[in-house]
Amino acid sequence: MPQGLSAHAPSPMLFSPCILALAAQDANDRPLPSLARLWDELLSGRCKIVSAQCEDTHCSLSLVDSEPLSSTTNAMSRARRALVEDAILGQTQKALAIDLGRSSATVSTVLHTNLQAMGLSCQFRCLPLALALLAHAARRQDALLQPSLVCERETSSVTFARPDWTLRARLSGGEYEVARFVLEGKTRAEMALQRRVSQRTIANQLQSVFSKLKVSGRFQLLRVALAGPLRAAPAAPLGPRLYE
Repeated sequence: MPQGLSAHAPSPMLFSPCILALAAQDANDRPLPSLARLWDELLSGRCKIVSAQCEDTHCSLSLVDSEPLSSTTNAMSRARRALVEDAILGQTQKALAIDLGRSSATVSTVLHTNLQAMGLSCQFRCLPLALALLAHAARRQDALLQPSLVCERETSSVTFARPDWTLRARLSGGEYEVARFVLEGKTRAEMALQRRVSQRTIANQLQSVFSKLKVSGRFQLLRVALAGPLRAAPAAPLGPRLYE
């Protein structure tokens, strides 16, 4: 049974990219894994996500080592792992289905199954923002993510500065807040409840965001956010938001 995400995520710590690059070993004198290696271990089942946290200026993942899958299972899942990467990096599920000659429902099922293997119980469209940023960082899609990687005996945590606020100048106040919620993986119902507006209002604002930024979904929106300069985050926090 896939584990849900803990509501008690550790308090994340922010480090500069240069500190991460210079920290070749952890407190126990073990070599620190690269983000690419951490991403590969997550995809291959050698570690699982136990918690994810999203706050105003940063988001994080906590992972724990797990029993590795058999070599046969790894070989069989290689294509599915590539599918997860392509979807997170911005290719739509419809486009992936066309490329693979499969139905969109099949692609959606495969993506959900892979998330379960990572320790998540959410739908693919609601996966934690930090997981999406890990995929981008691991595949060198953006060098300005300001990652922090902390390793202990059997656990690792990775923290990223949130890039979504770079969209602020291009959107209205309401659109910007909705865009942040989209990147967090919230549903329209959750957005409407938190903003105290109707789901129709949320739908209209989403349509406006996607139209202005010329994107068609959450992961393409993330690519646009990553294309903007990452500067100091706003001072006023919105409070922690946990994925359950």
